[in-house]
Amino acid sequence: MAEKLTVSSLLARGKISNVDVAAAVDAYLSDPDTKAYCLGDQFSLDLSTAVAAHPFTAKTLKQAKAGVSARRAAVRTAIMLARPDKR
Repeated sequence: MAEKLTVSSLLARGKISNVDVAAAVDAYLSDPDTKAYCLGDQFSLDLSTAVAAHPFTAKTLKQAKAGVSARRAAVRTAIMLARPDKR
């Protein structure tokens, strides 16, 4: 069985786009409870689980002093490291 690739790897291979990733970040920031989120035509990612699994991101989001840019960057990092499911 093939190993599931990270969002970063899928992006590098052209399977998803930067627009897909940016939309996923926006979706999470709008609703942190977002579960199955479509990335491109072939993949799905549980955004809330992906962010919760990344300790730095979870810590950053809890900090009241963290600005919008820091929050976006932290969420993007967690998403880029996540391994979405193929739909």
